[in-house]
Amino acid sequence: MEATTILLFCFTLFFILITSAAVLDTLSATENRTIVDGDVIESVGGVFQMGFFSPGISNYRYLGIWYKKTGPVTVLWAANRENPLTDLSGVLKIDNRGALLLMNARNTIIWSTKPGQVKNPVAQLLESGNLVVRDENNTNSDGYLWQSFDHPGDALLPGMKLGWDLVKGHERKLTSWRSDNDPSPGKYSLSISLDGYPQLVLQSGSVLKYRLGSWDGMPFNSMSTSTQSKDLTDKFVMNQNEKYYNYGVWNRFIIMRMLLTPSGSLQVLMWIDEEKNWEIYFTAHDDACNSYALCGAYGSCDSRGCQCLKGFVPKFSKSWRAGDTS
Repeated sequence: MEATTILLFCFTLFFILITSAAVLDTLSATENRTIVDGDVIESVGGVFQMGFFSPGISNYRYLGIWYKKTGPVTVLWAANRENPLTDLSGVLKIDNRGALLLMNARNTIIWSTKPGQVKNPVAQLLESGNLVVRDENNTNSDGYLWQSFDHPGDALLPGMKLGWDLVKGHERKLTSWRSDNDPSPGKYSLSISLDGYPQLVLQSGSVLKYRLGSWDGMPFNSMSTSTQSKDLTDKFVMNQNEKYYNYGVWNRFIIMRMLLTPSGSLQVLMWIDEEKNWEIYFTAHDDACNSYALCGAYGSCDSRGCQCLKGFVPKFSKSWRAGDTS
């Protein structure tokens, strides 16, 4: 009898330890689950984690999502990038209206999402890296109340959409961090132009810096790589409801991200596990011919530089020869 009691006690203790050590992928309003600083939630397959972090040398705290496997932490999305926490008091919860609430020690809401109409709201971190709010009994993406993929930061993950939901009038674009220590929106953005044939355009504020070529069914021509088809595929969708670009990976074990850096460089990086390092897979070149209006209204650009179209001559020959071809 005594041996049975001891065995039962050990089993119960083991079960408690295993249960307490389990990492959740979901926050539930009905169970009043929360995340505090030091906690993480983890996607069911262990690819992504969400928790609190401080970028670089900053002491501010942010709620973010990152790949679990890469180290040091490479943040892919930050919720409160414009309104940091000043201490370790942050708490994330989901209320019974389906709104995510990030609060500080004074219960001041630092960041939140809009509420919706669901019976049992939950927030879940998916294996794609997408944080979604949905009804507990509805896993269909059409039923999401909110998703982080609709609000990108400086990174585009495989499967994320860059472009427009024309029905809702909602734009998804990348915005650089201000610096490596500050995730607040910087001056560079990457978006899909709605003018004419779809183009990826990179801007500094409202100034168009360069275009990454028009979509013609092939990869955007300013992205150079010799091995693109081996590891990833990209596509552009254009119809009456949406216009967007995205990319995917052939192998689900490939860890990849597209990044718009604080200096305005657009890169696609792949994690090399053997080296424990991110490798630049390809980059969008800011070559002269991609600069907006470089050659003026009646000029063309090629490897030789700016040339006038047939039948036209420079209006100001001296300026043209000096390099002012606008």
